[in-house]
Amino acid sequence: RFLSPGKHRWQWDGYGDDGVLDTRTLKSKALTVRLTATQGGKRQVRELGLGNHAEEVQWADARIDRNSKTIEITVRPSFTDGGTVGDPIPGYAAKTFEELKQMAKRGIERYWTRDGSRPGGIGAPVDTAKGAFSVTVKADVNAEPMADGFALKELLQKRREWGFIRPDDSTSAGTLSQIVHMAHFWIVEYRLSCIEADADFEHTAAHEFGHRIMGAYGGRTYSWTHNQSSTELTQKPLPRTAHPSSGEIDLMKYAEYRTDEQDKWQRAVASEQDVKGLLWLTRVKFR
Repeated sequence: RFLSPGKHRWQWDGYGDDGVLDTRTLKSKALTVRLTATQGGKRQVRELGLGNHAEEVQWADARIDRNSKTIEITVRPSFTDGGTVGDPIPGYAAKTFEELKQMAKRGIERYWTRDGSRPGGIGAPVDTAKGAFSVTVKADVNAEPMADGFALKELLQKRREWGFIRPDDSTSAGTLSQIVHMAHFWIVEYRLSCIEADADFEHTAAHEFGHRIMGAYGGRTYSWTHNQSSTELTQKPLPRTAHPSSGEIDLMKYAEYRTDEQDKWQRAVASEQDVKGLLWLTRVKFR
């Protein structure tokens, strides 16, 4: 637009003419401001760098469409191959590292998405001053720039009782080094059933990556106390804490009295506050 000679303040909300804000574009070093000045038949054009960079973390980006009220957040978790531990189980092919990566990716995307697509009102869109926005989270595994990572490991273990084995030997958030996929064995029928092991691995991957998110925007205490549901150092559930009997189960909360696993996997989701915290981490700073 045409302005009179002198100093003028320029503001921009980051959205394009299409109503989309994309933090990858806003962080690009190719993004410049072009100024064109004309006076007395003379014309000058200058391009100015913006000194733009990630305000909080490098490993998360957001694409916000204010017309459709949708947000797509891309996170870049990183995993290493922890291998397989334990004796081979007849009839069972151990998971490959690629399979474990894909399971961890599915878990992060499922439990951190709040787009209203899950039944029972689980994972409803987030409320904002501009209305409710549907949030979809995508995990781009081992893509640069990536978050601090951890190893994915499969633990093969035979058991003589019915039921599911939880990977309780995955370490605490502060010293996290691995997520364990524990293949369990039903000795009665001498066959393997991995549905529960797979589901819990995906849930655990989403929870443990969630500590990267919570620690980045809320600090160590907020992360390690699991939304004030556990002790900080020992990370034990607080006395008399329980999962709600209906509705959402906070992915990041601990509970002394837990719901059954199937119900937990169906109702667990990152809280609206934590998803907003993840979105906050995608902020861009201009010099």
